[in-house]
Amino acid sequence: MHQERVIGTILVKHFWNLAELYVLPEFHGQGAGKNLLKTALEICQIQSPRGHLRVNSSPNAVGFYTQAGFDTFDSAAPLPYGCVPLIYYFSPNKTTHIN
Repeated sequence: MHQERVIGTILVKHFWNLAELYVLPEFHGQGAGKNLLKTALEICQIQSPRGHLRVNSSPNAVGFYTQAGFDTFDSAAPLPYGCVPLIYYFSPNKTTHIN
């Protein structure tokens, strides 16, 4: 929050599917998205039944997610045009099952 105003939101489904991350444009580059993602990663690391967090990123956001530690992967499911599948592994051995 900024002066009692919501400036961003994040939605993670089932502790492994990052469905939405949005920050008002006037707050881009100020750390709001990074803080939302950091908090979500901390919670999901404990709660995720899959050992990872996935996101279907827009091409414009790939750099944001890769700087946070996400890697690209080949999705078996068809994705909407332009989506880039990314994954964040909670364990360094990257042996979790991808669904």
